[in-house]
Amino acid sequence: MRTNFNWREQLTRNSEFWSLRIPLQGSARVGQNYVTPGEIDPRPMMASMGAELSQFGRQAPALRPVFVVAMPRKRLMAEEYEDFFGLTYKDVTLVSASAAETMLLQAAVRNGLVQVASPRPHLSPAADRVTRHVFDRVVSGKRSVLLPGGRNDFRNVEAPKPPKEVSLFVPFDPRSGLLSQRAKQQRLPTWNGGYFVWLEEEFDEPFSSAGDPIGLNAVAGLIDSPPIYQRTALVISHDPMEQSERAEASLQLLSLRNLGLELPCNIRVSGDLASRYSEPPFVAELNPDERQRTRTAFFNRLNGYRRHGSTASHTPSAAEDECLEFLIVRDEIVGFHRGGNSPIPLNGFVVRLPNESTVEQLVQHLLAGGHANVSYSLPHLGSRVLAAAQIGPRLLSEGSRRDVRLDLEELLEEYVPGDDGPFERGIPPIALTSYRQLDDRRARIGVGITESGDIVITAAEGCEPRSFIPEEDCLGVTTEELVRELERLGCVDAAALDSGGAAALYVDGTGLLRPADRNDVPGVPAERIVPLAWSADY
Repeated sequence: MRTNFNWREQLTRNSEFWSLRIPLQGSARVGQNYVTPGEIDPRPMMASMGAELSQFGRQAPALRPVFVVAMPRKRLMAEEYEDFFGLTYKDVTLVSASAAETMLLQAAVRNGLVQVASPRPHLSPAADRVTRHVFDRVVSGKRSVLLPGGRNDFRNVEAPKPPKEVSLFVPFDPRSGLLSQRAKQQRLPTWNGGYFVWLEEEFDEPFSSAGDPIGLNAVAGLIDSPPIYQRTALVISHDPMEQSERAEASLQLLSLRNLGLELPCNIRVSGDLASRYSEPPFVAELNPDERQRTRTAFFNRLNGYRRHGSTASHTPSAAEDECLEFLIVRDEIVGFHRGGNSPIPLNGFVVRLPNESTVEQLVQHLLAGGHANVSYSLPHLGSRVLAAAQIGPRLLSEGSRRDVRLDLEELLEEYVPGDDGPFERGIPPIALTSYRQLDDRRARIGVGITESGDIVITAAEGCEPRSFIPEEDCLGVTTEELVRELERLGCVDAAALDSGGAAALYVDGTGLLRPADRNDVPGVPAERIVPLAWSADY
């Protein structure tokens, strides 16, 4: 790793924009990794996020008590809670210990059973023994943080007060952290990438945690999250037939149709597009029409959306002896169900397979406590994926501008924001409306690829409008202005990265943009916690 390469020579400034050129035709390497290593105590980050969510929410500007719990991945119920194996959520047998913990703790908070106490939260005696066992284990295991929703003052006279109930439960990916800390440690060019779970509406089911990447994600050559919805992805890949180690960058429109996956017991399933490049035993159609009665399928929340105009929360009905359904989040099976009508994870998908002997072996494997790992491939690329993230929308394609508004309207890029009522929950990121994607002035960052294969990162600073100070802050830029800058820099392909409060670009450990978030404190930028960091090395 050559950290002494002068990256500032690749840095340019034009009006509001900072731009960094990464010459992939040389020896540059581009990839991403999680911000916080697993051995670091995540509780300071959990406290920071909990404090923000204590203020931010539909109860604002009032404060609310928040209970944050770190949810490490790939923990099995059969190993962590053997005595309680067999817990179900909406008739789905849970395999994941994190899903079971989230289900029980969410229910306890919603039912007013978790109360603010010092030094640790208190669980009401009305809680059942399973919830109490999980609660005690989580709290004693130093995996939790309680934000009381207001602080005591030493000058106040202590007086008995009625117990205050916790209002929000936050499952947290412990690998999330501050991009600035990683940039200062590595001294490499560092920037943010794809979208991630952040709003409470996105983690109010047992299967998601704050900080989970949304859609395709690949780190260090392993795909650990699949392309759930059809969106543009930045893919860094290497052709194994090439003798050089040079990687290539490309922008790909990917969905579950492009995915190949392997479940335990050597069960291989491919989307219909991926099956053209291999011959798996099972070929799954994505969200087939209910009338087709397909026994092998992938289902996500857009099942039936084009026909009915609303997202789906469950798979179509099917008899128990007809099929088996497996709920998949990230790269693990979190639960399974006999028959149809399974809940579809908001940030995951369901695999429906025919009820035959090979599939029944998988069920018995899970019931016996066997691993629930899922491995992924993108067969059409014909190369090894080194790093990837779904981003978007696509802005430039083969030297021409995309009609982004039309792409969004026609669901070429699948983004469905939630509404403010109970009728449309949307798909994550649920707050990303077309106005925010296109017309809003905000901090923006994009990635482009030149004719010669160089990567260009360009970013402009912004500020949340409610805290904007004229002549001191930059309100931001529109997508049209971002596209013009990418064109000026010679990009022929380009896409937007996660913008707004997540937008960040560092060179030599120095941030080139002030964070756009202010958390309602004008003049004081507040850095957002993110799960992943892209970086370049030479």
